[in-house]
Amino acid sequence: MKHFLTISFFLISSILLYAQDYVKNVKGDVTIEGFFSSSVKVKSGTMYLYELKGNDEYVLDSTRVQAGSFVF
Repeated sequence: MKHFLTISFFLISSILLYAQDYVKNVKGDVTIEGFFSSSVKVKSGTMYLYELKGNDEYVLDSTRVQAGSFVF
């Protein structure tokens, strides 16, 4: 039991030590970009960026996928 308490204390301490606070983006736009590898057959279409709140989904943005790459 003593070892369990010691391990638990160190584990909780390390989690609290490395926890980061939320910092709001105040510098401007955020860019999300990426590409699909050659193993993906579909190289074009529309990609959607969603926000999930509980069971509700909200579309935040959409973009066209061209030549396997996308940018929001």
